[in-house]
Amino acid sequence: MRYGGIPLAWALAWSTPAQAGIGDNLFGARPVSGTQLVVSAGFPDVELGVRVPIAGTRGAVDLMPRARFTYASGLTPGVLEATLGIDLRWRVFDQGRLTGAVIGSLPVHLAPGPRGAVGVGVGLLWPGFMLTWEIEGAVDVDVGFQFQDDLYVLPGEVAFSGRVPLLLGMGVELATGWQLGVRTEVGPSFGTPGFAPARPTAVGPAFRLVVGVGWTF
Repeated sequence: MRYGGIPLAWALAWSTPAQAGIGDNLFGARPVSGTQLVVSAGFPDVELGVRVPIAGTRGAVDLMPRARFTYASGLTPGVLEATLGIDLRWRVFDQGRLTGAVIGSLPVHLAPGPRGAVGVGVGLLWPGFMLTWEIEGAVDVDVGFQFQDDLYVLPGEVAFSGRVPLLLGMGVELATGWQLGVRTEVGPSFGTPGFAPARPTAVGPAFRLVVGVGWTF
């Protein structure tokens, strides 16, 4: 795998001119103020989602139905997986420039199994926590963690796949209603033998880096 794109992606987020004040947050803790279309791409997946604020929560909760296509696992290309899911972001405090949110997800995966079969995986709510710090009304810095655990099922076989990544990201507002974000996930992966993406029983690396664009309308 080549890592040359990582410094470039982070530099892009830093160098992009931002408007005065940050708008809606792409990957961090601050819920959106309106419906947001999100497109992201990188290693090891591409994703399309629509983030929606939940009425009656005073702007504290948003949900994002999403579709993801994964073309690698851990640091290994060649493991294909399609995912449909819904993400939750629930702001629990907002102290000026610092925002904290509980996050979660309920994904359903379709993964290749042995002998041409297709395995179905279900995420175990993927609980986590995010913090977003706004720097001078121009840049968001995001940090958090998440337990990304899944159960995969085939007739006569059950497998477990888990990751516990540290979540790091940045975001800027490109123009009114347009956001650019960078998201990095680094941590251990582990799993049971079988058709799940985490095939080895030993602990291995988990890595994800995506650049996303959001449009709030």
